[in-house]
Amino acid sequence: MECFTYSKTSNGTQGAREIIQCDDPEKQYCFMVYSITEENYDPSTNTIIDTQGIVATNGKCIGLQDKIDVGRGSNHQCANSDKCAYFYPTGNDADDPKRNATAPIRFYHTCCCSEPLCNERTKIDLTPCADSVCKEGTSQNGCFCLEAKDDATPPTRESETETLVMILVSLLVGIAICIVGTMIYFMIQNYIRRRNSDPPIAIDRLQSDGPCSENGILSENGDSEKDLLLPHSEPKKNFEDYKYCDDGPNKLSVCGEGRYGSVHRVENKNTGETFAMKIFRPNNNNNYQMWQKEYEHLRKLSDHRNIVKRFGAGEFYYSGVLCCAILLEYCPLGSLSLWLDNAENVCLHDALSIARDIASGLEFLHEAKQVKTNKDDTKEILRVPVAHRDIKTSNVLLRSNDHALISDFGLAIALTNSSSNPQQNGTLDGASGVNDNKQDIDVNRLKQCGTPRYLSPELLEGPMDVHNFADAFRQADVYSMSLVHWELFNLCSIFNPNHNSIHELPYQRELNGQKPNIAKLQEIVSKGQRPEIPSSFKNTIYGQTIHKILNESWDHDPNARITAATAAQRLNSLVDNYYEDPNYESYDI
Repeated sequence: MECFTYSKTSNGTQGAREIIQCDDPEKQYCFMVYSITEENYDPSTNTIIDTQGIVATNGKCIGLQDKIDVGRGSNHQCANSDKCAYFYPTGNDADDPKRNATAPIRFYHTCCCSEPLCNERTKIDLTPCADSVCKEGTSQNGCFCLEAKDDATPPTRESETETLVMILVSLLVGIAICIVGTMIYFMIQNYIRRRNSDPPIAIDRLQSDGPCSENGILSENGDSEKDLLLPHSEPKKNFEDYKYCDDGPNKLSVCGEGRYGSVHRVENKNTGETFAMKIFRPNNNNNYQMWQKEYEHLRKLSDHRNIVKRFGAGEFYYSGVLCCAILLEYCPLGSLSLWLDNAENVCLHDALSIARDIASGLEFLHEAKQVKTNKDDTKEILRVPVAHRDIKTSNVLLRSNDHALISDFGLAIALTNSSSNPQQNGTLDGASGVNDNKQDIDVNRLKQCGTPRYLSPELLEGPMDVHNFADAFRQADVYSMSLVHWELFNLCSIFNPNHNSIHELPYQRELNGQKPNIAKLQEIVSKGQRPEIPSSFKNTIYGQTIHKILNESWDHDPNARITAATAAQRLNSLVDNYYEDPNYESYDI
């Protein structure tokens, strides 16, 4: 007696087929297990569509006693036939947790026969059994059951699909109703707020009334205080113990110059410690007010690790003239702008750390608000949110290669009233504590204040609804921050391998050598054009995240931009991932 035997592949399908001799006289029957896929079965006719879809395995010689323990019945006898009959359903793999969910379900059966080489798939008798036979689960010569049937009718694929579609449609309708309801609610609230407040003022009208010019330089029509006074009657710092470094003031001592005056390195005569002295030009009342306001901002903000520290304010001689001055910490690496000018490449670690620090510092300025409850239950605001309004690489200082500080608060503005009433949120004021009973001199400087290249689209375009100044100024800062981030990451070879060690400024390519004035920038930015992000940014998970942060930070719609807090959180996660990345060293080659 000869029978087929089948090997089994690793994925459970039929392998090689061989012929074996049944030498045992007690085992003169051929046996096999075979499977049928659901795709090869026609439920309408209860038949197999194509014998090619049948996979045979586990062929062998058996005896009658062996067959007793196979299948779901007992005392089964093999067919004395050349057909492989007596079908025993042994289940299916629908509930196998290891099964590939996309693979068709297989139904397994057994059969046996008495003729040589009869356990072959083309010799399987495919006559379907009666329903009653299949329900009872008994074997039957010459017929098969695809699987044991229950009295209850199983759901069809069509009915399951319809149910799923109905559930999804119901969910979508519910979500749409929630969204529309939320929009209507906020529209009503916005209408009520506008109706109960003063009419909006166009930014162009405010500009004509206030001391702001196109390039951000202050005009000289401010208030006319003559006496040198520090906020809150704080005593002036005695700077007699300080002297210029390198026999300054000269080119060796100067750290930087701007619209207000200059910054020089100075040395404490007693300790030899180096500081930075910010000296404001004399005979300029606006500069005097900027000195007052910047010092007051720093007085309440400089404890943060990403805000430049101040050590006092007073008067310091410059070229024989006594000038307003602020004593600041000295950052030996200078500004981020100067550092990028001299950098051949910025490593990934330094770029992520600096970007994170800028966002963290801005988050602190925007969100910091401390309210103190006095003994008489009155509320006192200790610190209020601040908009910087002039974020750019030259106003970011580096304490080290991976530690950045935000500086220059001359154009900064507090975003809430500094009185003792903490409910007065969203209004504009000067530095907290400066001129508490008068309007900040910068309230009217709303258009084109700051550096034109870094101005947000809404400040370039105007007019702006003045009722939302607090959020508008915050999001304008975020836009400026995104351009600083772009400058920084554009010199990182892992993101931009073709930077050629060139520090490219925002819109430098788009301006094509033209001066970055308001008109040209409006023409570029209003069209939604932004500095080009190289496609190579998307080659790493770091670059993909940075790409997303940039696009969401400089969105044309201020309300669609992410906040500084969100940017700081994402960048901080990238810094953490960098240290946990086993390949981090390869990124900074």
